[in-house]
Amino acid sequence: MRYFIYPVLGLFILAALFVSGCGRATDIGGATEPKYDLRGGLSKNPENDSVVISAGLKKNDNNYSTAMITFTGDTLDYMAGTETYSIAFDTVTNFPSGVYYLKANDSRDLKDSIRITIPGDVSITNLSVTNNDNPYGDSVQITWSASSNSDGYVIGAVLKNSAYQTAGYSKLIDAGVGTAAYIPRAAFRPAGGLVLGWYYIYVYGYSGSPTGLMNLPLGFPAGLDDSISNSDFSGTFGAVIVSLPDSVLVHDTLSSHTYDLRGGIVKNLDTDSTLAAVTLKRDNFLYSLANVDIYDTPLGYSDVTGSFVLGYTGDSIPPSGEDTLAVVDTPFLNRKFSFVLPNNFELTAISLPDNRINAGGASVQIQWSSSLQNNGYIFAVVLKDSIYNDDGYTEFVDGGVTSATIPPDAFRIYDDSLTIGWYYVYVYSYTGSPASTYNLPTSIPAGLSDNISLTDITGRFGTIVVTPRDSIYVDASK
Repeated sequence: MRYFIYPVLGLFILAALFVSGCGRATDIGGATEPKYDLRGGLSKNPENDSVVISAGLKKNDNNYSTAMITFTGDTLDYMAGTETYSIAFDTVTNFPSGVYYLKANDSRDLKDSIRITIPGDVSITNLSVTNNDNPYGDSVQITWSASSNSDGYVIGAVLKNSAYQTAGYSKLIDAGVGTAAYIPRAAFRPAGGLVLGWYYIYVYGYSGSPTGLMNLPLGFPAGLDDSISNSDFSGTFGAVIVSLPDSVLVHDTLSSHTYDLRGGIVKNLDTDSTLAAVTLKRDNFLYSLANVDIYDTPLGYSDVTGSFVLGYTGDSIPPSGEDTLAVVDTPFLNRKFSFVLPNNFELTAISLPDNRINAGGASVQIQWSSSLQNNGYIFAVVLKDSIYNDDGYTEFVDGGVTSATIPPDAFRIYDDSLTIGWYYVYVYSYTGSPASTYNLPTSIPAGLSDNISLTDITGRFGTIVVTPRDSIYVDASK
């Protein structure tokens, strides 16, 4: 009987154990397997020599406080006020870069661990400002050392008195991009306008998908996907290494800035082209960071000429009439200037025979049609081989006059001796005080004064329309 009773009893015990062990995978008395969700992260911050872990745990979509969560053998405390588990360590050197495990235990329902990789140290190596000075609130290029075991980086800026308050500007940088990026102007305009003061600059290296982080000088940006998905629970977790900060001072230097603008628009009917050119100086130095618009179109900056330029040809040439030049250097300069482009016109007569021979380089009378909306005329005479390169002879003519006499000196521009050859003749119609010679067959005479005189900007600007050319051939005969 003993040999019969004990085997039967053993079978009943095994069956009971089997039912008990399968309780989480099957319904028992109507209960279902609980669902857990864990979200948090680890922050390693050399600035305050601390490592902080925080995590929120939910069971069946409700905050859950009675689980046991441990890290390297230490148990995280549950903080009722924030409904998170957390623990802090006061020495970062005790946690070198590498793999660690966070363990979660809730009786028989949850026994699992999460692999955490702490990234290697990261440091800022350069900021594209001099002496930490960013008086314009411009974008700042930042470079940093590579962080081992990182999936990516975060760069950002925060006002000194707002650090560690989840404030500031931050953005994710993919590890494949490298270790250099720009902190944009928006970082220094947290409320939409320029905010003055000292800003701390940081770089984070991160692994996984950290969230709900504590002990960070500026907030961690959203945008990472959940990193936990297994049989026991879902959620997201990761680790962050914080750099020591660098800093920039953003200040308003509006009262000390002065601007000087020199330029004009030249519409050349001889070449069927129009060119706008503007040279801008700020505090006596060439300046390329402003926005310069003409006809509501931005001019591009040329490093070769040191000017903002915009060209038109053919059907794109602007018509005669009034328009606006806008110069903006936010937040220091915002000015608009009206200008008028004179009407097209042409040379109508030249007091020479059809062969255009001017024997001995005598004076020559010329006439042209009227160009409306101008302040005056300039006639120009230049050797054919010197157009757009060397100076010729130019002279002002009053706006109400449409004729002039080219003097003998126009053909004696080198050492007062007669220069034989073909000369091209043009008439310019101008407005304002043009200061640009781009697209002109030869430069305009001296004598025009500045026509921009404001508290923050001075200079000259105007427009020119050039007639199609006529010709004169000078020979030595008399």
